[in-house]
Amino acid sequence: MRLYAVLRNIGNRLAYGSHAPWHSQRIYIDATRCTHHLPPGERPYSYMPRRLSGLVVGGDWDRRVKPIDQSPKVGFCLLHWQNGIPWEQTGCYEYSMAIIEKEGVLDGMRGLDEVKERYIRLDEIFERVRKERRLLNASELGVARGKSREDHGIMIHLDRNGNPVFGDSGCHRMAMAVVLELTCIPAKVGIVHEDYIPGWIDRMRG
Repeated sequence: MRLYAVLRNIGNRLAYGSHAPWHSQRIYIDATRCTHHLPPGERPYSYMPRRLSGLVVGGDWDRRVKPIDQSPKVGFCLLHWQNGIPWEQTGCYEYSMAIIEKEGVLDGMRGLDEVKERYIRLDEIFERVRKERRLLNASELGVARGKSREDHGIMIHLDRNGNPVFGDSGCHRMAMAVVLELTCIPAKVGIVHEDYIPGWIDRMRG
């Protein structure tokens, strides 16, 4: 575990007790209740998404959310899986190639052929999830680094009322859950609003 994660876990435990949020903690949420996302420009800190996990932050960040279909990757998936629009007409290829041209790579992809192959694989995964009616957690996928850790999982922030807010990480899986109306999916806790901490502690005790 990276040093910042260790320090966050220690700090949260000292501040909020043994039931405090911790980095990469696995939670389960109802995807049908996750209707909004927190855009990158509205985050309280400009950290990479993985660094937001387990942060307890007050203020009004949870009032700057946008509808989840305005998250680009989620929006492309909704167009395809909900509305039947071919991938090449959703804008996902252009979006991916723009990032590749700027950064040189996106999620291991370096060219259009690899982008197209990825979306073919996503269709295959979507069909499996549709049939099984569930998303596998990190332990089941063999990528968890510890018990109850959801490494590389869907990032979910919790607002002041404990409502789930998508954190723009794990976009394709989040879109699958939204389209299929899955009511119990594994996620990695993101930012927890400070006002919700009493509710969080009650939830963890339960």
